[in-house]
Amino acid sequence: CSIGAEPYTIAFILDSLKALERTQIIATDIDDKALQAAREGCYDFKYLQKTPGDYLHRYFDIKGESYYVKEALKNRVTFKKHNLLVDPPVLGCHMILCRNVFIYFKTETQDFLLERFSGALKPGGILVIGSSEYISNPERFQLSKRYNTIYQKK
Repeated sequence: CSIGAEPYTIAFILDSLKALERTQIIATDIDDKALQAAREGCYDFKYLQKTPGDYLHRYFDIKGESYYVKEALKNRVTFKKHNLLVDPPVLGCHMILCRNVFIYFKTETQDFLLERFSGALKPGGILVIGSSEYISNPERFQLSKRYNTIYQKK
């Protein structure tokens, strides 16, 4: 989850679609500092320049030059320390975002993680990887490519 930008963005989108109340967002990272930053939900404007203005006003409290994710929204995202290689995966997921992680691992480890992600996804669930990443032969993992870096579990 790094500093929380992606899980909060998903929360913004789900809220704007009136779907946030019936979802659970779990964001994980192995780095305690990244998790702490994510939980704080504090961002400089330069990091949010591409965020639509209505999202800035609806989902952030502005204090000086810092933008803080509003508490009501922060409470909808659970941040947990999690080692993808060791800790058991969260099961029954509709979507897994694992962007820019595979680039750090060899093929064997990528395959191990893809097996885990496939097992964690519900049928029809979505796996999103980074724009510089690729899954060769996704069918081995019961996945079919839907769009560039988006895969769906069969």
